[in-house]
Amino acid sequence: MEFSEGILRFDSFLAVTIGILVLFVGKRLNDRVRILRELSIPEPVTGGLLFSVLFALVYIGSGYAVEFELRARDILLVYFFTF
Repeated sequence: MEFSEGILRFDSFLAVTIGILVLFVGKRLNDRVRILRELSIPEPVTGGLLFSVLFALVYIGSGYAVEFELRARDILLVYFFTF
């Protein structure tokens, strides 16, 4: 994690770790909120929306942007689409 010029940057490992956390938070929310289950909202979407709002509030409140290193995403996408 690095902070410079008003931008908080997360490296690949931390970005993937946060992605896993987002998935688990989304799963927990879908398990507890009945309407999300009834509408078949995927767990990654639920968690992703929640964290998007959180990062937007950080940006609005402090002016600090959040960036993620996406190199690991590209590798994981290749694995996903080849298996």
